[in-house]
Parts: sequence; C-alpha cells; structure tokens
Amino acid sequence: MLGGLAKSSLKTLLVMGLRIFTQAGTLILVARLLSPGLYGHYVALVSLAVLLGILPTLGIAFVMLQRAHEGKQAIEDIWRYAWPLVLVLGVGLFLMYLLLVNFLFDDLVFGWWFVVGLGVIEIVFMPFVTLCGASFQAIDRVPYAQLLQWIPVGARLLVVFPCFGVDAYYTLDVFIVLQVAAVGISLAIILLITRNKFTLFAMPRWISLAEFHQSSSYCAMHFIAISPAEIDKIVLPQFISAHDVGIYAGTSRVLNALMTPVIAMLLASQPRLFRYVADHSRNNVSRLSIHLVAWAVFLGLFAMLILTVTSSILPYLFGERYGDMVAFAPILAFAALPIALRISGGTLLVALGHPVQRTIFEIAGIVTLLLCIAIFVPGHGLYGAAIALIMAESLMAVMGCILVFRAQKSLGAKDPGQQR
Repeated sequence: MLGGLAKSSLKTLLVMGLRIFTQAGTLILVARLLSPGLYGHYVALVSLAVLLGILPTLGIAFVMLQRAHEGKQAIEDIWRYAWPLVLVLGVGLFLMYLLLVNFLFDDLVFGWWFVVGLGVIEIVFMPFVTLCGASFQAIDRVPYAQLLQWIPVGARLLVVFPCFGVDAYYTLDVFIVLQVAAVGISLAIILLITRNKFTLFAMPRWISLAEFHQSSSYCAMHFIAISPAEIDKIVLPQFISAHDVGIYAGTSRVLNALMTPVIAMLLASQPRLFRYVADHSRNNVSRLSIHLVAWAVFLGLFAMLILTVTSSILPYLFGERYGDMVAFAPILAFAALPIALRISGGTLLVALGHPVQRTIFEIAGIVTLLLCIAIFVPGHGLYGAAIALIMAESLMAVMGCILVFRAQKSLGAKDPGQQR
C-alpha cells in the first residue's frame, strides 16, 4: 500500500517541485520588480482574488474525487453542469471583486486596469484550470494533473522577464497585459489537452439540488481552508505599513512554498483515501492516516529548519530592500509544523466524509487569527503578525488531529478481509 503511495507521492512531488520552483522564481522576480510597499499592496489584491477564485468551481473538484469510482462517464457528466456554472459564477464574482477592492482599499496604488487584469486571471481563467486538473486527479493521474496546472505558472514566470527591460513608467502596464495573455493562452492549451481525454462541452444541464448541496458544502470548506493562508495579507494593511506587509507577504510565501512536499503527499493519497472510505476499509484508512500524519510532522519540522537556516540569504534573492526578512523569517518558521498538521488534518477529514468538521475548525482558526492580529499587531507590528499566525495555526492543528481521531473511530466497518 505505502510503496505505491510513495511512488505516486514522489512523482507528484517532482511535478510540484517544478511548479513551486517556478512560483518561487515568479515571487522573487515580482518582488525585485516592485518595492516592499508596492509588493505588499500587490499581494493583498492577489490574495483577495485567489479567495474569490475558489468559489466559481463550487467544490466540484471534490465531487469528481468522490464519484471517480463510477468511472470516466461520471466525470464527463459532472462537466455538463460544471462549465456553464463556473463561467457564470466567475463573471459574477469578478464584478464582486471590483466592488470589494473599491470598498477595502482606499489608498489603491495600482490603476483599475491592473485590478481588472488580476481579477480576470484568478477568478475567470484559473477556475477552469483547476477543473481540468481535478478531472485527471479523479482518475488517479495526480502528477499529470499537477503538470497541467503548472502550465500557467510557467507562462507567468516567462513573461515577467521582459518587464525589467521596459521603461519604469510602463512597467506595470506591460506586466499585467503579459500576465493576462500568458494565463489565457495557457488555459486554451489545457482545455485542448483535457478534451483529448474527456468530453468537456457536451450539452449543458442544470445542476440538481442534491448535487448543489453536496458541491457547495465542499466549496465552503475549501474557501475556508484557503482563507488562513490569504486573509492575513488582506487585513494586515489596515494595521502595519505597506513595507512591513511586503516583508510579511514575501516571507510567508516562502513558508508556503516549503509546504509543497506535504501537499504533494496529500494529493497523491487523496484518491486512495476516498477509495478506502468508500469500501469502509477502516484498518487501511487508519494505517494510511497514521503514515500521513507522521510524515506531516517530519516535513513540517524540516520546513521550519530550512526557513531558519536560509533566512540570511533571502535579501540576496528578493533584493536589499527586503533585509528585514533575516530577523523575521526564523520567527515565522515556528508556524511550519502546525501548518503541516492543519493541512493534513483537513485532507483526512474530507476523505473521511466530514467536510463540515473541517470547516468548523478552520473557521475557529480564522477567527483566532483575526482576533490575534487585532490584539498583537498594533503593539508589536510585524512580529505581532507572526505571533497571530502561529497561535491560529496551532489551534487548528490540535483541533484537526482530534477530529480526525474521532472520525476514524466512527468509520465503523472492518476490512472486508476481516469480515470474511
């Protein structure tokens, strides 16, 4: 069991390693292109767009995983209501994004053309990329799914380079135009590749009430699951300077990148977890869960060590204006272990059929994060933000592990082999 999972995890990790290497390159280049102040505002806008960009898919990716045992036809049937739904919701949420930006950011330092471009990328284009990747993940082609989702990431990296040769007055204009074009072309390529495997745009149908209820619960869960990693960048500009937001955002992006091995392992295990749960194979679920949590602990501690040891080289990568990262990174590194456990606990709860429980503990974490930001950041600035994140992630890690243990006990049935 674990040998096959290890091979799948390794393949997924290699592809995700390519993806995260590309994302890291984009992160560094954009940070060097912008000052920490501008970068802080940029990340706040992107974080808001990323959060809203989760909603158009309405949790359909998880429905695909759950119905994958029915065969390829089930995935194609889901596509019939998925693509018109994603298109309509994407356009509606894009308009909502523009209204929220106008409400939340009084001192908007970017032009509205820039905001529009970010919204189109994250809210209209990327949900379709996610849907294509989910289709391949559902049929246990996890590394291939990740490779598809790497295409727009790689394209976005390539188009940053020309921006350094443009006159400073036109840099942002060229940057956003090239970003939109890169993701749009990538999406067209991904759709063509996916059409070779699935019938994507068959006659559309209405989503049934039962399907809507199922997918919307997964959507709410996924939205809340992503929120702890994004909502702090949206809120912090209200409490600290744009420069400090840029330092926090850059360091936290590095920390999130170090979570890649954990995410690769969990993505590779998801199809198998759903299959074991569908078969009521309690012993297999327990063994795999223990294996995943143990690796999450190891990889979380390893990420903490790496961020601490390499903190002194971050200003060389991001630019001398990001020198405050040297002292800040070792503090933020303490969040690595609880983040790894929180992600693992959430994945296990979904596979065990308890997305609502995952939603509950992550809502508790988000509320804790926002309260701690309001309490600690005004007096302690950047370091108060780190304390807030560590406390919120630790709470979610503990709650997640407790809920996973209880969910496994309630699974009920024994292995089929034992029943015989």
